[in-house]
Amino acid sequence: MLQLASSARAFNVQRSTFKRSTLNAQPQLPFPYAESCLNVMDVPFSASGAMSRAHYALVRKIEAATPQAADQLLLAEVDRIRHHLARSTLTLCKENLILLLYCAMTVNPGVHVDLQFALPHAINLAEAGQTVQDKRTGYLFCAEVMPAEHELQLMLVNSVRKV
Repeated sequence: MLQLASSARAFNVQRSTFKRSTLNAQPQLPFPYAESCLNVMDVPFSASGAMSRAHYALVRKIEAATPQAADQLLLAEVDRIRHHLARSTLTLCKENLILLLYCAMTVNPGVHVDLQFALPHAINLAEAGQTVQDKRTGYLFCAEVMPAEHELQLMLVNSVRKV
């Protein structure tokens, strides 16, 4: 019993020194020019992971702006997408939904972004998307944005059951 207590104490001492040493350590950068990438996205479009040039341009503008200017840019992008979704097809709907999620997740916590207008488009994409990835995008958008007791919840469930 005494041996178990002393080994547990030794483990806790090791764990606490590990925490202290990792908190004081400088972060290791994975490549030489990574320091310049910490503040602004300084990678080309092909290596960025953005799904379109519009997505890439938006991320670059947001990361270069001040927090207040970034919020204004994000809200303007939401309004642009709101007007664009009114006359959009399913192929552009997926990209717009992803941009809307980016805007909602990036905006500062005090600013509210209402994405309820995009729920019918997301349900339509979840039901009539041509690929599994399109359907997944529509469903995930609904899962992130739709409140638990929303009236379109039943429509989403039935559209997923049909597939």
